[in-house]
Amino acid sequence: MNIQKLAGNIPVNQISGKLKNGVSLDKVSTDSFTAGENVAQILNSKLKSIYGINSSIEDKKLLGKIYSAVQEFCRINQDDKLFQNLKISTDKIYTGDLSRTSKIGGTYEITFNKDTDWKNIGSITEDLFQKGKIGSKNPDYLFYKDLGDFINFSQTPKTYRECRLMAYEGENMTLPFRLCNNTNVGEFNAHVIASKMCKEALPRDIEAYFRKNTGNMSLKFPESIPKFLEGSKISFKTIDEAAAFLRQYGIKAEFSDIKQANCCAQAVEDLIQAAGSKDIFNGLKIINSPDSFKESGKTVAKFDFNYETFENNIKLNPNIDWQNSENMMTEDFNIMFHPTTRLKDYFTHELSHFLDFNGNPEKFLKMENEFGRFNKSGLFITSKVSDYATEHPAEFCAEYICGKMAGIEYPKITDDMFKQFWNGCKINFPAAC
Repeated sequence: MNIQKLAGNIPVNQISGKLKNGVSLDKVSTDSFTAGENVAQILNSKLKSIYGINSSIEDKKLLGKIYSAVQEFCRINQDDKLFQNLKISTDKIYTGDLSRTSKIGGTYEITFNKDTDWKNIGSITEDLFQKGKIGSKNPDYLFYKDLGDFINFSQTPKTYRECRLMAYEGENMTLPFRLCNNTNVGEFNAHVIASKMCKEALPRDIEAYFRKNTGNMSLKFPESIPKFLEGSKISFKTIDEAAAFLRQYGIKAEFSDIKQANCCAQAVEDLIQAAGSKDIFNGLKIINSPDSFKESGKTVAKFDFNYETFENNIKLNPNIDWQNSENMMTEDFNIMFHPTTRLKDYFTHELSHFLDFNGNPEKFLKMENEFGRFNKSGLFITSKVSDYATEHPAEFCAEYICGKMAGIEYPKITDDMFKQFWNGCKINFPAAC
């Protein structure tokens, strides 16, 4: 078989032909070849002839992953020349890193660590995600990150070098920790590229900061829309019907808007089902309290506890425009203040405070009085949830529950912190979406 001729006959802009025996080029698998064929030589030739990449890699599993990632980048951007003259190789990296990107003279190179067990890249990615070091469990994430780093480097070299010397200095100090464990702007940019290629729906502020720090880089990404579990869809026609529904669970409620009432009822039903008990909110009062929101006009609700009488209330802001409330919740998501865009989660948050307090009032009160904002280690862990979650353990727990009830999967380090601070009843969260 003439490998060079085989690869050379593939049209540069036609990634839809056949390699051999009916194997489609757009879904190349290293298992598509017979045992006697030199898979690495075939893939290296294809990388050169189609994409202009010079590869000396012999690990067929690693090559298959790289080829797939290259192909996806080029397909989305409709440009087979994105990686022209890139060199890729394997070598021993003594720092233990999986890869590194460099430029020697006029040549850009991505070096992959030859000591890495690339056959188990899925497990490696999973482990890094659970430690909060990367923004997705997708096994292609690390390859998108490296290739995106090259594109950033080659398209905007001056901006790239500047970013590599910069630490994040934006208004929201939690922003880079949402995706990685590094405040270096260059690293952050690479993680944003990988997350976008993995179709992770990122808040607007993350994308805006990324675009700001990548100069005029014109890279395109697949469309990604935030996806959250819907949960309870219960709906009433009148405020009185909603209040009657809540009374069966021991909740006395007054509302000023039917949309507000339905969101509350849905959040209550979701949490009752997850906890497996109808009594978890017994004794709760939900009241309109205009005087409580004179200095916080955009706050929807707040939990107010009384340690002596246990008359615990959720106070509602009657001045909220519930007919346009979706825009407010979407904006909170985009600035990373809340983890979801679900309106009901304004109530999920406050209801979680009620459960937290009732589970262990003394511990909750002590935490309320003695615990300030998280230190750097805590910020790294809680930032995976939201900016609001970084302010205090009680806020972290409430925000975490909002995310989990919406089907968000958090790293194990974040799950473990929730277990450390949560005082409330056991909640069986739904599976991640």
